[in-house]
Amino acid sequence: MKNLSNTQEIAASLQLIRESHSYDRITVANMLGINLKEYIKIENGNRVLNLEHLCMLANIYKVRKSVVLDYGNPNHQDTNEAIEATLQELEISSKWLIEIQEKITLLQMKHNKMKSA
Repeated sequence: MKNLSNTQEIAASLQLIRESHSYDRITVANMLGINLKEYIKIENGNRVLNLEHLCMLANIYKVRKSVVLDYGNPNHQDTNEAIEATLQELEISSKWLIEIQEKITLLQMKHNKMKSA
């Protein structure tokens, strides 16, 4: 985000991420331990999101705090690209681990044959 004090951008992000997780406002308010009116003020940009609630929302949505603040922000293509690159690296790592496991299995089979001979 350009400016963390921009509560309207944060509010829009909060609504988008909440809807993408199929939560209604009352559910999120209850999870935060606040009443619905207070949560609506935050999501409408009429009240600043505090750090405690930011941390709680990141845990609820299982994302980083920066994602809660920037969710759906098209100005952060670098963040989206970094996420995509990480996902690709994880896919490559998973394939590599499968190959290693297959090689270990073959070596164990050869070793067992040699022991029994």
